[in-house]
Amino acid sequence: MYSFTLLDDFSNYEIDLYDTLSTDCSVQIRFDISSWLSTDTIASVTFKAFDELGTDVTATVLDAGNSTFTLDGSLRPWIKGGSTNKKQYTVAMKVTTNSTGEVMTFYLRYRVKNIGQR
Repeated sequence: MYSFTLLDDFSNYEIDLYDTLSTDCSVQIRFDISSWLSTDTIASVTFKAFDELGTDVTATVLDAGNSTFTLDGSLRPWIKGGSTNKKQYTVAMKVTTNSTGEVMTFYLRYRVKNIGQR
């Protein structure tokens, strides 16, 4: 599992996964956004995925059944790889909080390759 912690600088809500994932990968990514939440908790999270053209590819690259979150600030999208004819994917995680109802979207970008490619 890849794991990231969002620091106190909330000017950038985007994280680049500097690894290139294989087309047949299946991996969970964990984001710790507890510092952004402070004392609030997560009410809901919507996971979506888009290719470099902005086309919704959620069904192709996200495992909805395994993409989860915890109330205290852990976002866990489950990535299923993708297609090598795409240059980049973006996973959007739209978070709504309980107490304040604040809505924020966090982003993960990654690339895909076939095993054996460089």
